[in-house]
This record gives sequence, structure tokens and C-alpha cells, in this order.
Amino acid sequence: HEWEYEAQWIMQLLQDFQCQYLVHDYGGAGAGREVLIRQAGFPGDRLIPVKYHGAASKNLMVYHPPTADHPRHWYSLDKSRSLALTCLAVKFGHIRFFEYDFRSADDPGLLHDFLALSEEKFSSRAGTDAYYISSHPSMPDDFAQAVNIGSCAIWYLTQQWPDFGSQLTRFHLLPEEGFDS
Repeated sequence: HEWEYEAQWIMQLLQDFQCQYLVHDYGGAGAGREVLIRQAGFPGDRLIPVKYHGAASKNLMVYHPPTADHPRHWYSLDKSRSLALTCLAVKFGHIRFFEYDFRSADDPGLLHDFLALSEEKFSSRAGTDAYYISSHPSMPDDFAQAVNIGSCAIWYLTQQWPDFGSQLTRFHLLPEEGFDS
């Protein structure tokens, strides 16, 4: 754990790319780095800590203001729905990447992380089916998760969620079939 090095590197990247916000996984592991970044002068209101919440239990992304019990703001994100949305955004070209970076099984590259994701169907106690996106336990998915929380934060802040309508024109229901457009 080289928190100083990592915090310094993050601060350099924020400066190089003129980033307005820093979005990060709020699962607890990054707390030390966040403290160093804040103490280096990055504004607290520009931090977007994100933690996943249960599937279909809330809106896709939810802002949580500071409270007496939790004295800082944070965001929660529906893991399965957001990953499905992000994967569709990749598929339809709303998110573009660098060239596929797979070199070998020992060096699979960052984009290979998306291949660790799979959709699983579960039956609930109420008898309804639910779909969850999970990760293969022996494959890394860190880059896919980072793209997911970063993309969702951008879409949330700008209130410009991806619209796939133009890519799905072949699925539009026709008025002559009894559906209004």
C-alpha cells in the first residue's frame, strides 16, 4: 500500500486531464488515499464516493447527503442495472476505448475485465425472476467497475443518460399493430 505514491499519481492525473471531479469506489479501501488527496487541496464537494446498493431497491443512482451518523456525502449505485447500462453504452458506441489491449493470459489487458462480467438469473422468494451481473471469481473486473461508476457519475451529474433508441429502430412498435408511437 503506497498511498502517498498513489495519491500523488492521482493528483497528477487530475491536473493533466483537467478533471473537475474524482469518482471513486466508496468501499473503504481508498480512505487513506482520499485523505491525502483532500489534504493536497482537492475540494471535498468535487469528490464522488460511490458504493453499490441492492438490485432494483432504489433509483439507479442516489445521492446521500451528510447526516449526524454519516457526516459526509456519498452516492449509491445499482450494481446490476448500472453495469448492464454501461455494457450497452460500450456495445452501441456511447463509450469508446483504446485498442483492445490483450497480450497474453498473463497480461490480459484492461478491456479484458469486461469479459469477467456475466448475467445470472435468480428466482426470488416471491416467485419472480431477477437478473444480476456478477464477476467471474478468478478474473479481474476492476477496470470494468471503474468505467461503470465513472460513466454513471457523469450521466448522473449531467442528467444525460444514454439513449439507445436510434440503435433500436428495428424494435419500434408500429401504430398499425395497435401501438401508439
